[in-house]
Amino acid sequence: MKKSLTVIFLAGVLIVALAAGCATKMQSGAAIGTGAGAIAGQIIGGSTGATLIGAGAGALVGGVVGHILDEEDRKKAAEEIEESSRGKKKPQSLPDNSE
Repeated sequence: MKKSLTVIFLAGVLIVALAAGCATKMQSGAAIGTGAGAIAGQIIGGSTGATLIGAGAGALVGGVVGHILDEEDRKKAAEEIEESSRGKKKPQSLPDNSE
């Protein structure tokens, strides 16, 4: 039991470290999803195969959610630029979505 909690704690620390170095929300989502999915797969299945399946599923879901959030940021930035060109509002800085 202690070993399992230690592994889960270390995996959580690794997830946070990986997500902190990501440039886009899609990358962050994929990193967080990978770690969370791997932990869930290990807890549910208890095998290496279950861990890998969980990691893959988590990466996919996290990446998709992050991509959706990136697209929302891009649309919001475009709207702010459009409004600023009409003199309504000062534009904020654009999100860094370099891929």
